Amino acid sequence: MKQLVILANKYPNEFDPNINVFTQQTAWTFADLGYECVVVCPSAVNLNKTNRKLPLETVEMTEQGNNVRIVRPRYLSMGQRPGPLNKQRVSFTVSNYVGAANKALRDFSIDPALFFGEFLCPCGVAAAKLSKTTGVPSFFQSGEGLYFGDRYFGNDALAKVFDSLCGVVAVSQNNRDYLLHAGVVKPKQVLISPNGCRGDRFYPRDKKASRRLLGWDENAFVVGMVGRLETEKGPLRLKQAAESLDAVYFACAGKGPQDPSCERCLNAGPVDNSELPIFLSALDAFVLPTQIEGCCTAIVEAISCGLPIISADRSFNYDICGDDNSILVDPDDINAIATAIARLRDDGELRARLAQGSLDRAPRLELRKRVASIANWMDMMTNGALATCKVGAVNV
Repeated sequence: MKQLVILANKYPNEFDPNINVFTQQTAWTFADLGYECVVVCPSAVNLNKTNRKLPLETVEMTEQGNNVRIVRPRYLSMGQRPGPLNKQRVSFTVSNYVGAANKALRDFSIDPALFFGEFLCPCGVAAAKLSKTTGVPSFFQSGEGLYFGDRYFGNDALAKVFDSLCGVVAVSQNNRDYLLHAGVVKPKQVLISPNGCRGDRFYPRDKKASRRLLGWDENAFVVGMVGRLETEKGPLRLKQAAESLDAVYFACAGKGPQDPSCERCLNAGPVDNSELPIFLSALDAFVLPTQIEGCCTAIVEAISCGLPIISADRSFNYDICGDDNSILVDPDDINAIATAIARLRDDGELRARLAQGSLDRAPRLELRKRVASIANWMDMMTNGALATCKVGAVNV
């Protein structure tokens, strides 16, 4: 049977089980929908010593008993962060990534029916390049918070690379606008599909029981965030806002260069992905004063757990947050963040209304529905060429 190949740059592993879990769950969902799914995740061995310890191939089994193969060929990378010699560095990285992926196809007997790249660079570009050489249909997901295609390649060059693409999945209207404004894809090529999460994992637990498990005061007013602890996500802005208010505690689940620890902070470190539903269920509201997103999976998970949302009044949030479930503010305005928190602290009816709004939105953000709709759209865009991949029908 031919395979659906997901091209990834990072994937959960024994040393970092919480990295890019959304990629893993997408792969598992494709497998549970009837695809033979292979994740090709070339490991940059010169940038991360841990990558050298990872096995070349592993097999994961979903809860429904379907296998997902993960293949990790080695390659040399010069990175891809914006900086000196952008185009030269990224060109080297992408070229080596494509070479490693090609080698994996040969060495591990992978016979793809479709390439699906997880984000524009290097995976989306690699999917398009592999499509040119193999004739296999290719897609990629655009989930970046900012568009750097012009710096990486130049938009004209990128448009030529993407002329072989069948389509792009944009996680928000904002991401679609990046691509169309740059002129690297055509409107008819783009599907807008906000990120999703697994409703069988992320759903509301009893708040008091969750707090007992975490050792938190059952009667305190607690807000919190999930994400990397860095300026863009805003843990220190959350800290300042919470400390300016009476009777407000906060918790941060993540790791990074910023430390929000203080007397009011109930957690300031990583929380295993399997424990996140408990962490979220223990909160009174989810507060993420983020500056940059594609579509924030952490907010989607908080919505699925029935939380009122306080986040950025910026276009990347408009596909998942509205007046029915959120208070959107300037993420750089500490006073605005504090005012929103105080409103929820003091108004139980508002809190309940926004919580219900999140629960009402949650079914639309279910990962299985999202992946199924993407699968149907890809099949349509390839004129049914993927039908040979499917064991059963994929319906939303």
